[in-house]
Amino acid sequence: MNRAVLLSRLPAFALAAGYFAAAAPAAAQVAPPTTTGAGGEQPKASSTTFADVSAGVGYSSNPLLQLQGRSSAFARLSLLALHSWNSERGSTSVSGYVENTTYLRGGYGSKQIFSLSARTRQAVSEKATVFGDLSFSGDIAGQLSNRFVTPVPVGAPPPPDINPLPGTNPELFNFSGRQYRLTGTVGASIATSARSSISLSAGATHGFFTGSNKASDYSTYQGSFGYNHQLSEPTWIGANVSVSREDFAGSNYANIVNTTATMRTQLGENINANGAIGILAIYDHRAGVDSHSFSPSFTGSICASGERSSWCANVSRDASVPLAFGQNQGSRGASINTNLGVNYSRNLGPEGTIRASLTATRVSTVERVQNTRGTNTYVTGLVGYDRKVGTRLFAGVSAGARKLYEIGPDPRMDFNGSVYLRYRLGDRL
Repeated sequence: MNRAVLLSRLPAFALAAGYFAAAAPAAAQVAPPTTTGAGGEQPKASSTTFADVSAGVGYSSNPLLQLQGRSSAFARLSLLALHSWNSERGSTSVSGYVENTTYLRGGYGSKQIFSLSARTRQAVSEKATVFGDLSFSGDIAGQLSNRFVTPVPVGAPPPPDINPLPGTNPELFNFSGRQYRLTGTVGASIATSARSSISLSAGATHGFFTGSNKASDYSTYQGSFGYNHQLSEPTWIGANVSVSREDFAGSNYANIVNTTATMRTQLGENINANGAIGILAIYDHRAGVDSHSFSPSFTGSICASGERSSWCANVSRDASVPLAFGQNQGSRGASINTNLGVNYSRNLGPEGTIRASLTATRVSTVERVQNTRGTNTYVTGLVGYDRKVGTRLFAGVSAGARKLYEIGPDPRMDFNGSVYLRYRLGDRL
């Protein structure tokens, strides 16, 4: 089967596999292992299996963020599925989100996106915990960034998001074609004493594209080592070293070392904070020219959860594969990415939930950072309301906005919204 045929069939393969996949970011730093629950009790074995089937209609003013993009109404069908199981030694989950949107004008036709992955966390001894993550996604024009692709059980507050840790690449966007991304990570956390631990991880990512940006395929390979020491009951400090290799089309490549000092603490009963600051050492080989540079890196988050609501805010700056923005991509090489994200969720009673998110990514090649030249920025916001109207039936509404700021003419902002019905199969959470 040639590559063109394979790419054309990937959305169909994803739809068939959607029930068996899960979405979760890879962690480069792991807390000391634990196998006990609240009060020192062993957690009971349990499992959850469900699938949410949603159908709705809506409107988008510029679905593909094109310079001359046209607005269109659309019909949308999606599936969000999860299977998870927990034991006294850890947890494993597989889930996935797949979607088909059919646009009624503008020549867009039908577009499919998906996000599939799996994760496991297992305590293999009293001192050691191992983890593994695998994910595969297909996106077009950054649409996945403007969706809620994780389930929120109505009637119970969801856990706050985990912040991206040093060395974790942000999600990449391709605005001139379809993008696929395959990522795998494995690692371990080992307690070296009652108050200290070490963590190790290794992973790889392969991204490939279609459209005018198909020459921008890339592969990254990454490893990290971290040490953590407990200063007090809620506070840990440590250090982390992450090394990555990024290979691009042709002979372009980059080697990046990110050395950071880390800290995590509990600011209140339900408020947790993480932070890191360090130095990026970047060796970039692009278009036959070598360059060396240093730049600051940082990451931080603060998350809180209560009986009815939760929120999380995070910020990071690191070096990674550059995002593929519009028609101004140029030759590939390492980039400096600054990311900001805020997520909020609240239960409005036993049968309703509201969610909101805002993310921004600012990207520039290392050359542009050094020469203080222009950058590209992508901003997306989303808010949604979901209410139970039957035993297994839910109704909801969502609204979003996306804006791409480029070097040169900017595409028109995309305003989008939809109303939908959602039916739950399997376990009722």
